[in-house]
Amino acid sequence: MGETSLRVLVVGASGTVGGAAARQLAGHGAVVALAGRNQGRLEERAQALGGAPWRAFDAYDLDRCAGLARWACTALGGLEAVVVTVGVAGFGPVSEMPIPVSEHLFTVNALAPVTVARGALEILPAGGAAVVVTGEIVDRPALGMADYAAAKTALATWLGIAGRESAAEASPSRTHACRI
Repeated sequence: MGETSLRVLVVGASGTVGGAAARQLAGHGAVVALAGRNQGRLEERAQALGGAPWRAFDAYDLDRCAGLARWACTALGGLEAVVVTVGVAGFGPVSEMPIPVSEHLFTVNALAPVTVARGALEILPAGGAAVVVTGEIVDRPALGMADYAAAKTALATWLGIAGRESAAEASPSRTHACRI
């Protein structure tokens, strides 16, 4: 690894957006560690990226989410950035949304990314960044997507406040929301 190689953890790397982010980062010279739910895809993507370290995790395991940045820091010999792309969509009118589905949407779309980002902010060095993908649904919630939109909005709100607090404390680490 060269002195200018950025070391980045991509969380959600077994998904479409996370996989694309990992490929793009590596293509621009970053050294990446991959974390995601699908072990088979993680293994394939890690091999395609020259044997990148990887770790499977479940978004319901918030302790594991909190420890991902520390794991990547150890695996990569340092860590400058974390990119979080975990998420799952859910559709249906409020009157028909089962409570377990709502819980799943809030855990995967809000609690897991917040927990990963919080763990990252504890260890990122000066100039480090936590980048978290939310969704355009935050700005334009649609009918039939109340629970999904509420979870993504909760995440966006947390990111906004965490970013402002970080700036107010003159902390070099920042959180950034990216809506796609």
